[in-house]
Amino acid sequence: MKCRIYKPSNATRFVPAIPHSIEQQEFEYTRHGTVNVLLFLSVQSGQMHVLFPERKDAAHYIESLKWFQSCHQNMRGAFLIQDGDPSHTALKTHEYFRSNPWWRPRFTPAHASWLNQGELLNNAFGHRYLKRGSWPSREALIMHIDAACPEYNDLYAHPFEWTWSNHKMRKWFTEHTVDADDENA
Repeated sequence: MKCRIYKPSNATRFVPAIPHSIEQQEFEYTRHGTVNVLLFLSVQSGQMHVLFPERKDAAHYIESLKWFQSCHQNMRGAFLIQDGDPSHTALKTHEYFRSNPWWRPRFTPAHASWLNQGELLNNAFGHRYLKRGSWPSREALIMHIDAACPEYNDLYAHPFEWTWSNHKMRKWFTEHTVDADDENA
């Protein structure tokens, strides 16, 4: 997850309420930077772990993986579901995985982030804690996410049950695909 830091400027415009419509406010936003947020999801518990790598590159990604592994030494290993981000596909990352069989990396198909349960976590967390937020600095956003993570784990974390099987996918696809012959009729 990569968060952008915006802050509304003083240039606020109000659109008054009219019948069947509420009053609206428009803001000019100023971007104050970005924060790299790396979320780890423990699927069994639904618990999230969060890190803020300084850069989005293989070296910082590997350091984050080492941190997670050190916190979970009681586990025999972990499947790591990841997308095709350059830090995930870098040669240095592949070499790390080859030298460390604790990790079992898997990649989601291109354009299929909905298959990644980590993306479901990003959306659930973002909806509850980041939606419509504004932070004056990178540090303020990091502090906000750090404070929200334990609360999210206590109140909302639950095992993500993945029930979409190959059979269900094919059935859905058959039901929702329009035949070219039907379309031309």
